[in-house]
Amino acid sequence: MTATRYRPNVVIQSRPAHHGLVIAALENVCLRPLHCRQLPAPLDLPCEAPSTVLIRDAAQLTPEQQAELHDWIARCRPAGQVVALTAARLYDLVEAGRFDRALFYRLNIATMNVTEGPGQTT
Repeated sequence: MTATRYRPNVVIQSRPAHHGLVIAALENVCLRPLHCRQLPAPLDLPCEAPSTVLIRDAAQLTPEQQAELHDWIARCRPAGQVVALTAARLYDLVEAGRFDRALFYRLNIATMNVTEGPGQTT
């Protein structure tokens, strides 16, 4: 996520209890400025590039927001980066018809699963 030229879009699947830790870690590696968006709320996507947009609880994106984000990615890549944080498996939502397939594949360049917090083991 810290490559100089190309910053991939990333889906991070994590329990909501871990979201704060994940965001704190991302603040150190994501391209600045980092724009955090907590859903449900307006996306308010930035006009400047390069930048990173962190979408907290991406599964709550409305169909209109999904279209808006898809268009923003098309305009801002490769300078813009999106990090989608979610507790839900977005692919399951795609299969259920509740998440846009094209947006899913634009976001899902890399996937990370955070299943345990610090000091925990499975």
